[in-house]
Amino acid sequence: MPRLSSFAGAALIAAAFIPVASASVGDVTSFSKGIPADADIAALATGPNGNLWFTEANYEKVGRLNPSTGAVTEIATPGCRKAMGISLVPDGDLWLACTGPIGLAKGHVVSVSPDGAPAILGGWTSAFTAPGSIAAAGVHGRVYVTDPTLFDGSIITMEADGTVGWMTPGSPGATNLAVGGDGNLWATSPGSQAVYRIPPDRRWEAPTATVSTSAFNSSAFGIATGPKGNLWVTNFGGANASAPILRVSPDGAVISIADTDGQHYDIARGPMGEMWFTYTSQNAVGRIDASGTVTTYPVATSGMLTGIIEGSDGNIWLASNGTDSRIYRILSGQVPVASVAPSISGSTAVGGTLTAPPGDWTYRPTSLDYRWERCTTAHTSSCAAIGGATSATYVVTTADQNAYVRARVVASNLNGPAAPGYSPMAKIDGVPIVPASNNVTPADAGGSGAASPGVTSSNEDVVGPTVLAAETTLYIKGLSTKLSSKVKVATPGALTQVARIGRTKVCTTTRNMRAASTATFACKFGRKGRMAIVHHAKSKVRVSTTFQPANWPAESIARTLTIRRPKR
Repeated sequence: MPRLSSFAGAALIAAAFIPVASASVGDVTSFSKGIPADADIAALATGPNGNLWFTEANYEKVGRLNPSTGAVTEIATPGCRKAMGISLVPDGDLWLACTGPIGLAKGHVVSVSPDGAPAILGGWTSAFTAPGSIAAAGVHGRVYVTDPTLFDGSIITMEADGTVGWMTPGSPGATNLAVGGDGNLWATSPGSQAVYRIPPDRRWEAPTATVSTSAFNSSAFGIATGPKGNLWVTNFGGANASAPILRVSPDGAVISIADTDGQHYDIARGPMGEMWFTYTSQNAVGRIDASGTVTTYPVATSGMLTGIIEGSDGNIWLASNGTDSRIYRILSGQVPVASVAPSISGSTAVGGTLTAPPGDWTYRPTSLDYRWERCTTAHTSSCAAIGGATSATYVVTTADQNAYVRARVVASNLNGPAAPGYSPMAKIDGVPIVPASNNVTPADAGGSGAASPGVTSSNEDVVGPTVLAAETTLYIKGLSTKLSSKVKVATPGALTQVARIGRTKVCTTTRNMRAASTATFACKFGRKGRMAIVHHAKSKVRVSTTFQPANWPAESIARTLTIRRPKR
């Protein structure tokens, strides 16, 4: 039976986030501190820093929750009352669909930056009457907003710079949106008991219903894209008190999911391809695995369960509204995954110190476990743990001479430990180790007054469903450094480069990519340290390029490339 723990007091936070061996899928934690009991939370989104964002429909505010600490921050959004939709857009801001009035104006959209600075997007109030759902990062990087009452129901497109695009009117009661795996926009209409598939370039033309859900008694409310591009649709509201969840294939074929009869507000894909939904009529959250088996986990609330989403920690987050508004975390079973393997650097002389940076891990690890191993040969089968060597550093001993040493790192989160990550082997021969692999020598590490190419790495063998190739060049001029990356993609969508030095983000650049196109990403910075450049396209493939400048000697700049297959 899942456990329910409460975050009503700050004193519980530190202890509750320590992984425990008894943690299991479906364990529930509630978060109420800092959230008004009558906030009336309807929708959730994950921000660019991994924080959870949520609407407060009864207040002109939006909430931000740190999933690592449970701390909640409320941000005033003047003029945005009755916010029913929220989404992360390609430029890194959060957009809210506000259905309530501001003076005599109609509905509108408010933009909130990750640091909490809100702004009503100019010129949009006249475009809406009661905007609801927002779907971002669609085809061509557009943002889509539903307005169930405008022109008998409309879907309005907007560009990332804030300009209104075009409308698809006559979408009766279009309520919730999803960008499908086929590149089309999909919308639900509870009043019409229908699901619409809308080509991304359709303009000023009323769509026809792709799927009628009336045969299943479903009102077609929530919608999300799942594995193989299938759309998953919930039943909520109206006269349809009980109906199953539906799976809709891109060609419109419908399958009902057994054991899901009832009312369900929202649905989302989990980290392992499973689908999670808020089972409103049962005060529970449901999980549908790849075989169609349904498991439910009760959630103690006197409110109504509403929005649901996968968080940056790989767990499932949901909300309740009414007079018991709060946020809940459901453990999904997803442990950390190494996106960049551990590395090793330092002196291999007896008495010298080796250091093992842990690499990069997804799903917010809460602890790291180190084990150093001695290997009698260059084969991993000859490796054995070194007694007492359990920190991030290791002092070389005489027992290591003419052998190899490597670091083993295991990251854990609330769901348990990950598969181990291993550093490269270090031959104990007294030769200093460059802190990465695939070393290349910069042409001008010290800077000669003219910018010169430092590192050029071409990855023509990097092939994935989105990224075909990534070529990165590092230019060094004194302490001022520019990194330029040329990326080629096969399929369209928003592609983002994030540059970090250590844990500090130095720049983020997004390009809206066309099919079979190439774009250049540039980042200038003037700091020393470890920098990871990540090219990521949602639902596709991640390419990580890591530079390890130490004190900028020529031999210290190296590059490591990691490909991680998508979880989505």
